[in-house]
Amino acid sequence: MKKSANERTFQGIFISVINSILEDNKDIKFSQIFQELNVGIGKGNNKFSDGLLNSTLDRKRTISFELKNSVWDASDERVVQDACVKAMTNGFKYFVTGTPRQMILWETFREGTPLFERKIKIFDISTVKKDDEVLSPIFLRDIRPKIEQFLKELSDIAHGVIKEVQWDSIDKLFVGKLSDYILEATESMYEAMYDTITKDLKFQKRLTTYLKDQDIFSVSLKYDSADAYSICQLANYLLYLKILFYTHLQRDLPQLKLKPIEIPQDRKKLNKILRGYFNDVLKHDFEKIFQENILEEFEFTDDFIPELKRNVKTFEKLDFTGLNADIIGSIYNTLIDNQEQHDRGQHFTNINEVDIVNAFCITEKTNFVLDSGCGAGTFLVRAYLFLKKHSEQRTANSEQRTANSEQ
Repeated sequence: MKKSANERTFQGIFISVINSILEDNKDIKFSQIFQELNVGIGKGNNKFSDGLLNSTLDRKRTISFELKNSVWDASDERVVQDACVKAMTNGFKYFVTGTPRQMILWETFREGTPLFERKIKIFDISTVKKDDEVLSPIFLRDIRPKIEQFLKELSDIAHGVIKEVQWDSIDKLFVGKLSDYILEATESMYEAMYDTITKDLKFQKRLTTYLKDQDIFSVSLKYDSADAYSICQLANYLLYLKILFYTHLQRDLPQLKLKPIEIPQDRKKLNKILRGYFNDVLKHDFEKIFQENILEEFEFTDDFIPELKRNVKTFEKLDFTGLNADIIGSIYNTLIDNQEQHDRGQHFTNINEVDIVNAFCITEKTNFVLDSGCGAGTFLVRAYLFLKKHSEQRTANSEQRTANSEQ
């Protein structure tokens, strides 16, 4: 289980690919990216920028990079703030925070605009889950065209060729953030749970019963290291979705009288305390989401508890009304590679396509909607919103006709 790749491994590969692309594309207005240059900020490693991408036209258009490994989120407050200080002190107009999965471009300073509103664009790079995957030839093959497109857009934005950039919706940022939370939690849990999952035969038997019944993630049931990782990922996927949904209910439905989630310092108390919160929801309903299962017996390491606590606090600040209906499917889509979804006959339809299908299928006489292949529930949620909107419109039209006839 010893790792062969780390943060510096990714940084070296990423910078090498960038320089190779720049050598082949002279139309991109950057000359070279340098790794680990001293930018004179703070102490120790904080003095260094992970990468400085030099502009061929203007020094102030140099882009500084803060690059983290696969367990990080590219929009993590600590990463963004650190990168911003380095860029601002050196007079760089833009900076990038990145992981093997995505790059985010930020404007260093904009008068009267908070830092986290100065994000410009998210660039998806890969779907890797663990650091070791960056050593794969497939990773190198797949990221090169994406990094090339990233560099072209970055050059156009930084040098004013593109004047305005349409910021991606909150959905894309949140999907990336939550997916990273899940992967980070999986890395922490995997070390602690590996022996139990691969060697405890009684535990395996119970897991087999649960996994065959649920059929969510692809697990071979060989219970090797790959299966152990996938099961830990499933456990965290479901845990975070429970916490996310609980937070929404607690904050936006006060009539349920749910208490805010408080994560204990002692990891051994975590599962029992969370089950207490989830049982409070079960008093009202939502059994399919909050019912107890074997995955709640999985445990984190001590050092992950502060991260979990911080992530829960992030959920509490989230505006759920800004998220689309297919957010759960999008997260699953990010965690599970396309080939595995194809093999399992899974496809998550985006909202625009769902709305078109619903528009053809739902009429004024529609009373019931059946989604026989329901996954994340996007068709049903959008059907509800479709019917609600048109019901309100019909009511308004009816009231207007009544008012006109009375006149």
